Amino acid sequence: MANVFNFQEIQINKIKCGTITKINPLFLFIPISYFKKPLIIKTPLLTLPYGIDVNPNYNKIYVRFKFPKLQNEPQLAFLEFIKKIEEFIYKYKFPKIWKKLRRTLKQKELKSSLNLAKTAFTCQFLDTSTIYNEKNNIIHYSTILPKSSCKSICILSGLWIHKNSLGFLWNTPQIKIYDTPVTRCLLIDDENIKVKPDTKMIECPCCSYKIGIDVKVPKQKSQEYQIHQIQQIQQTPQIIEDINSPFTRFVKMKKMGIPMGAIGQKLAMEGLVLKDFELHLKTLKAGMNKQPNFMSNSISNPKSSMATPFSLGDLLSQKNRLKKAVINKKKPQDSKFELPSHVKSGNIMIPTLKDIVNSMKSLKSTGIKLD
Repeated sequence: MANVFNFQEIQINKIKCGTITKINPLFLFIPISYFKKPLIIKTPLLTLPYGIDVNPNYNKIYVRFKFPKLQNEPQLAFLEFIKKIEEFIYKYKFPKIWKKLRRTLKQKELKSSLNLAKTAFTCQFLDTSTIYNEKNNIIHYSTILPKSSCKSICILSGLWIHKNSLGFLWNTPQIKIYDTPVTRCLLIDDENIKVKPDTKMIECPCCSYKIGIDVKVPKQKSQEYQIHQIQQIQQTPQIIEDINSPFTRFVKMKKMGIPMGAIGQKLAMEGLVLKDFELHLKTLKAGMNKQPNFMSNSISNPKSSMATPFSLGDLLSQKNRLKKAVINKKKPQDSKFELPSHVKSGNIMIPTLKDIVNSMKSLKSTGIKLD
């Protein structure tokens, strides 16, 4: 009876390679033993992402075991065990094998049994291999659904050589499927818990534990109190802003603290006037829904009481009807000296230049020298 070894207790340096045998002109085979016995191990719980793969070109069946994303200690130990075996073969056996074969190949490579991401492990499914379910009944490999969990017995039979490549030959004589993926929804929606004034106990939907509750029905306020609140709301001034107003965006800018100079530049770019905007702000503060004067002249329907402002498109459409304005150039004022009107009208004696010179001559020096 073959012995199944625990992969966590295997001594890697005790793995031995046998004599090279020629299977056909293209393939060579090297058997592997562990203490003169076949290297048989039992894998931890893995998944079959694609079920059993059948390769019709080579008439062979392969099993790809995948490690879960969240691995436990046995799964991590099994992954490290495979990596250590491949490192040992590549470091100590790989050069000796090519030396015995007397092949002077430059591009020699070792084919790993793991994928590039180190998340899947491939074995060969033999004709004598069997698959069991949870009840230990034999099932066919075609009935296995993808993403099923399983454990298996794996045997490292040996190494194969083809041209300049050397790889590992793993076989799986037995596989046990533990569960199959759920193909239908198993969640059942519970009825909504309705709490009424006379309800005293409810059942928890998670643990079915009964919880006592105390339902407090709020007292209804009197009609006089409600009328008093409505009157207070009506008396308080409310700022109602017209959504269709062209100043809506600029009012928000003012609330954000943007200076009036910057807002005035934006208004000029939109073809609006800063004075109309200031008037609009005053109407909002006063709680009146009154539009500026320029909007009252743009009523589309004279019968309706609602005023609609001119849009920028309407103003541009009237561009061709505008007339050129005549600019009156102001005449420069004379730089002559003129007396004020109150001086002309009054009886005020104005000194002449001679009077001012004679009065200056009569002044005496005080003797104070200014530095």
